[in-house]
Amino acid sequence: MKAIGIDLWIDQQEVRKGQFRPSDKQDELRSQEQLRAELGKLGERLQLDGWQILSCSNDRIRVLATDDQVNALYDRIVEMLPGSDLLSQSGNHIRYRSVPEGTPIDELPSWDENRWCGIKDFSQFHPAEDELLALVRHWTKAMLEFDWEIEMLGGGMNWRDNRRYTYRPEARIGRIAKLLGKEAVEKAIKEGNQEFRKEIDNDSAYEIFLHGDHSQKEAYGETFWSSRERERERCDAAVKRYTK
Repeated sequence: MKAIGIDLWIDQQEVRKGQFRPSDKQDELRSQEQLRAELGKLGERLQLDGWQILSCSNDRIRVLATDDQVNALYDRIVEMLPGSDLLSQSGNHIRYRSVPEGTPIDELPSWDENRWCGIKDFSQFHPAEDELLALVRHWTKAMLEFDWEIEMLGGGMNWRDNRRYTYRPEARIGRIAKLLGKEAVEKAIKEGNQEFRKEIDNDSAYEIFLHGDHSQKEAYGETFWSSRERERERCDAAVKRYTK
């Protein structure tokens, strides 16, 4: 999906209050006037750099750029606010998002999940219905595998992992649902769940995954890794016998 620039905007005050969750640090809500002033200054500096700015409203601007220029524009915006928390995807800040081509000036851009996850997009390829349903099953299993790794095996997670293995699959399935309808996609999701369950091949563990509490999942993870360690030790012992 090609991009035509980046939108920068601030939410309405009441929306931000509902979304914002203060941390233990000295965080506080910035006023609408402060944010609007910062957005105006940022737009002026980008214009001086030679970028074309379109005013969408008092609280949103669109910085035009070709698809090849969008990443450089993003880097420039971040560079203009070094060490600042003003530029953020959520919360009481200036927000930003690349703009897919065809997005009307009066609409906020949809999330371009492939670009933000660093995935090359082949927009000229047009999949058929059966291929799209196969993708729903694929993304369903991808999310389940990620959740299994975190919840059952004690894996770690950072924001990049969450973006790639949770947000992106959800976005892809959501796009397919708009094309094929909710009923067909829900059926494919169920099939993806069934395929994942067969791959696990452990009904008891799968039930813990679905309905177990933290202590049950932790106990399963400890048992799993203990058995893996014992198996590794047996393999090492066998190798040593044949390499003496």
